[in-house]
Amino acid sequence: LNQESVKFFNNPSDLANGFTFPLQFKPNSFRAGNTYTFTLTAYILPAKAISASMSMIVNSPPSLGSFAVSPLSGIASGSNSSTLFLLSAPDWLDDLTDLPLTYEMLYYLVNTTNAVTFTVKVRSQDSITNSYLPPGLSASNFNVFCFTNVRDNLGALAVTEIVSVTSELESGITASAAAANA
Repeated sequence: LNQESVKFFNNPSDLANGFTFPLQFKPNSFRAGNTYTFTLTAYILPAKAISASMSMIVNSPPSLGSFAVSPLSGIASGSNSSTLFLLSAPDWLDDLTDLPLTYEMLYYLVNTTNAVTFTVKVRSQDSITNSYLPPGLSASNFNVFCFTNVRDNLGALAVTEIVSVTSELESGITASAAAANA
């Protein structure tokens, strides 16, 4: 404790309007699933103490689910795929008090210098969607990298494993021609 956090009261009327003691912690100070107990002790002179404690359990993100994309390869003509992909994130679990869970499905494309992320399905309670994916870039062997953000109603986030899908251009179509049609 620093000097500013210690308050002395010389008579009971000093407490009539209440007293707050704000606690501040740096982000990510607490581990998900752990229990932390805070104790406040008031010392009453001479040599008598009164304590109160409060415990809190830190929210854990959803867990034990999976993520799959089917099929794992498809054909694109122009800037869009002609293959309909099924993206699904089944079996995610969380405490009943943290429900409902929401799912946001995304993909990213990688070129030689960076990755750009796009949304397939905006955040909703649906854990499955169908989508046409664009052709992957030649720099990444035509791979489109798909994943899902799974959140509980308190905002705890789990990010699924990345599933790599190959979405190649139809024979005879060049990447520059596909980009021109976008």
